[in-house]
Amino acid sequence: MLSTTPYLSQTMWGVFSTCLDMTKSLNAPGAKAGASSLVSAQFERLATISFQDLLNSSNTERFYPDDLGKQVMADYYAWKAQRPHRNLPDSYGDTEENRAFLQRNFYGELSLYERIYALDTMREMGMITAEEMEEAVGVGEHTLRCMRSEGNGAAYHGIGMPTRDPDMQKWVDFFFMSNIAWRTNLSALYDVVDDVRDFYNNAQPARPTGGQELAEDIQSTLNTLTSRKAS
Repeated sequence: MLSTTPYLSQTMWGVFSTCLDMTKSLNAPGAKAGASSLVSAQFERLATISFQDLLNSSNTERFYPDDLGKQVMADYYAWKAQRPHRNLPDSYGDTEENRAFLQRNFYGELSLYERIYALDTMREMGMITAEEMEEAVGVGEHTLRCMRSEGNGAAYHGIGMPTRDPDMQKWVDFFFMSNIAWRTNLSALYDVVDDVRDFYNNAQPARPTGGQELAEDIQSTLNTLTSRKAS
């Protein structure tokens, strides 16, 4: 039986979404004069909510206060474990059959966990690697980020939140900077996978450090001296 009690990251996703909607309302061109006072009242109500209360009322069993990405994935896997069994296609890799399966099962605007579920399904079917999945979500080793902008060209540099609770703001900031927050449908998820692959393909070799760098500097100097002697 599926639990109706939300996990912590689901609840904090709701807080983030509320803050984002209110911030967009304030920044929308031609916003009505009363919008500011209405949004301010909503923010004030939100500011009375305690993060600890949200944590206590969540379905989360394992709490990772210092790693929000790990918390999101732990909650997601707990959510996934309650999903009914499904039969994946027999084909492996980025095939038409696998894409058709995704299209049938992930359509329209997806929830937070549905977005991760779609990427996880791509991983299970061999369309992407585990590392690519994590980077597409925004919890990988490189934690790829990019500036968010709206269609009118106005960039949102942050989301205001009048609270004295730093844990609440930390979650809002985390989602604001995550890839998954802005990829609302399957097509957008394919796009972020392409972005991740472009990053890996264009990544520069790591700069040598420590003893390796010193050894290369010494060798370069010796080569220069040898070249001068020969001339």
